[in-house]
Amino acid sequence: MLEIWLRGQDLNLRPLGYEPNELPDCSTPRQRNTDFTCCGYFVNIHANFFIRHFMIRSSGRLWTEPSQARKIHLKEETRFDKTMPELPEVECVVRQLRRLIAGKNIVHARLIRPGLAPDNPPRQFADWLRNTSIESVGRRGKHILINLSNQRTLITHLRMTGRFSYLDESADDPAHTHAILLFDDGKKLVFDDQRHFGMMMVVRSKDLNEVRHLANLGPEPFSEEFSVEYLHQVLGRSSRQIKLVLLDQTRVVGLGNIYASEALHRAGINPTIPANKISKRRIEPLHREIVAVLGEAIANDAQFDSESGDLDTSYGRYETVSKVYDREGQPCLNCGTQIRRITQGARSTYYCPRCQAR
Repeated sequence: MLEIWLRGQDLNLRPLGYEPNELPDCSTPRQRNTDFTCCGYFVNIHANFFIRHFMIRSSGRLWTEPSQARKIHLKEETRFDKTMPELPEVECVVRQLRRLIAGKNIVHARLIRPGLAPDNPPRQFADWLRNTSIESVGRRGKHILINLSNQRTLITHLRMTGRFSYLDESADDPAHTHAILLFDDGKKLVFDDQRHFGMMMVVRSKDLNEVRHLANLGPEPFSEEFSVEYLHQVLGRSSRQIKLVLLDQTRVVGLGNIYASEALHRAGINPTIPANKISKRRIEPLHREIVAVLGEAIANDAQFDSESGDLDTSYGRYETVSKVYDREGQPCLNCGTQIRRITQGARSTYYCPRCQAR
């Protein structure tokens, strides 16, 4: 058992899925500045340095009054890392789905939680997917696209905790299962989502580019459209900090918090510099490193054990390409200067003050 002592006045209890607020310093015996869940609530313990986001499942009591100190017993083995899937993680899932389900025939579909697909009532969801075959599996940004033989497409966004599992029909469904596709070979594809943030939508394939979730997305970072000249024009039109512009999916699709920090570090660009103050000479290496860091992260899918049938995004580990993310207080791998963490747009940014001097 892992014991964590918390001072009640330093807790922030909020419904799952909200960004943590900055809180006064406090400490625990084992972890500091830890995000975790307990009995359906999201808790942030803020300290003077950042370690990592964790989620912890606990069978403890529901906290209703954070006015007194609490002692919480947590099973050590239930702790696990979870970060928001970015383009590399989603691409890894797409590749595994393509290998597992492309060409299969769907004989039954069930939408268990209607809120997962608010634009498709459960009966329509089932009717539009039943008796179709899967022609291909692709991706647009962080959206997974399953293209069907009836000229429709199933769009899925995993968000924080969405996950596909490829199982035998007789296997038990995971907890928090929200949708099931049953195939004619006795297999099933199950979508579960602990936090209920994931999204599905079935649309006519010809209308795909007009769907509100996809219509305004920027170019894919591996496409010809995402050129040095394009990036120069996009950055030149914005006075926002460069890190925030890179996170804007209408500018650069698929780039998230982790890989934006890494690309900026590799390119030697301070994340707080206004985008329109960066010269084209410096944009060229930034463009190169955006493509490189995403490509290297995608290559990590070779580490995935596909035999488990669990298509969780956690196998797309960013640690293999990380030089600054989640390394506050540790020496820069290039120069030895301590990595710093700042907050930009309610998200943590990591950078080296020497390699990325303003």
